[in-house]
Amino acid sequence: MTDLARSGGWIARAALIKVDTARKSVQLLKPTPDQLNGSVRKAKLARNSGGKMVLRWVVTGTRSKSNQTTPAFNYRAMVQTDTGAVSVIAKPIGYGNDFRASGSCKIS
Repeated sequence: MTDLARSGGWIARAALIKVDTARKSVQLLKPTPDQLNGSVRKAKLARNSGGKMVLRWVVTGTRSKSNQTTPAFNYRAMVQTDTGAVSVIAKPIGYGNDFRASGSCKIS
């Protein structure tokens, strides 16, 4: 991720994500749960068509550096498979705001 100004620290600078398109499953390998300050739940491949992949996951039990807690965050990553452009949105459940970042990814 190169555009982290709006991420509020809730979106990692780098991630390693394993996607199984046949099973529509997603596994977040990095950042690890302890680096996320929470547990990853409900990770899935929501869309894989038209040159776009949409990945969704939930992180529960989050705690910020200032000790603020949030029950859970909904994450959505949108990847343009032809260019590698990616944008991530993190939305805390129960709050009206969200956090965003963008960058690029390598698909292999």
